[in-house]
Amino acid sequence: MTLPSFGLQLVWTLIFSQGNPLVGWFSDTSSRSRRKPLLVIGAAGIVFFLSVLAWVPSIASALKGAFSMGEEAQKLTKIFLAILSILGLNLFIQPYQIASRCMLYDTCPPTQQLQASAWNSMAISLGNILGYLMGVVDLPMPTTLPTLTKLQRTTLLIAASLLICTMLAYMFTTEARNDTYHLESVISNSCSPRHILQNITQTGWLVSRVTSRILETQFLHWMGWFTVIYYHTRRVANVWCLTSYIAGLHAKHSTVASPDSDDANIQAGSLSGLYFAIVSFSVNSLCVTIFNQISLTNGASSRRRTEPCFALNLSIYDLWIFGQLLFFLAATVGTCFVDTVSGGTFLMSILGVPGALNSWIPYGIVGSEITERDLPAGMMSSLQNAAISAPQILSAAVCAVILEVVRVLGGTGDVVWTMRFGGCVALLAIYPINCLRLNA
Repeated sequence: MTLPSFGLQLVWTLIFSQGNPLVGWFSDTSSRSRRKPLLVIGAAGIVFFLSVLAWVPSIASALKGAFSMGEEAQKLTKIFLAILSILGLNLFIQPYQIASRCMLYDTCPPTQQLQASAWNSMAISLGNILGYLMGVVDLPMPTTLPTLTKLQRTTLLIAASLLICTMLAYMFTTEARNDTYHLESVISNSCSPRHILQNITQTGWLVSRVTSRILETQFLHWMGWFTVIYYHTRRVANVWCLTSYIAGLHAKHSTVASPDSDDANIQAGSLSGLYFAIVSFSVNSLCVTIFNQISLTNGASSRRRTEPCFALNLSIYDLWIFGQLLFFLAATVGTCFVDTVSGGTFLMSILGVPGALNSWIPYGIVGSEITERDLPAGMMSSLQNAAISAPQILSAAVCAVILEVVRVLGGTGDVVWTMRFGGCVALLAIYPINCLRLNA
């Protein structure tokens, strides 16, 4: 169930280009509960499509027996079901993500948005650690259950934990009442396409200069980030295969893994992601400790000032710029020295620093803008999702050209060159961040 590099890039383009502002509009205009319905719908869809993805081989085998399909047809069915499942996962992750983020915006005052965003980022990093651990270690299961693959066992645990957390959030989280919002002049409850488009357009005009700079930064950062993260995972697996294969030739031992060892590839990629998640969690924990006092000035400009501990004369913008520089160096210079699994894993760990900062700082600043100016949180969250999703289309086109050029020239390291492209794009994100720093 494999695809060439270009095909995989096309699939990821479809996945990450689904920034849907309709989800935010529905969340803001719901007549009863604003966030919780989306939370429940998202959780149900995630569990369903995750289960389909885990049981793709079984479903394909059942379809083969029912429709007397050949081996090639069964293989294509597996690929189709896998792509459909991943697309469905992304479709339902969006309402779940927007609903949970809007709950933070609704319940925390402006002065607590950065802290709340930092704690939320820590929780996400902790969840990533647990998820990657499930991909690295063999999970024990009761002997009464039928034989399950590692992916299926992991899926059962993820689904159970997701449903439990969703139930707790639904029961114990207090939503902001509809009458606490003053959005009549901003959005309309009309479901006509014209009014929906008008609401989305008006929300775009409502963003301040600060929020515009944040969206510009996220656009540039994620254009590079999706490319680096995806292709770096592939790079680690490829390096693992190469080194294992060469070791097998020297040792002439049949038990050494070959380049076709899919389980080993998955484990190598999961281990690399695990270290990335650990570094992200550590960075978020450190930032919560150091930047323990964050004050906001009055006024619509919402200029931010930080008062960190240990007499560090740094603002969150300085820290953000450092993360982007580290991102650039790791994706460009760092790839020149990676020829082992340990080197690739170390490089992935370094990327955990900018990953942590970009999952914390922009959402905290935008959350402060939303709560200060009483903006529609769902629509603003959808704009952020669009700024994150839209650059994947342009990134996919450029990466496809890079892959084709390297193939025509007969060169090697096509994955590395796409990673370097992502690092250079992320470097451009320093400009809007610096504008925010100068105006703070």
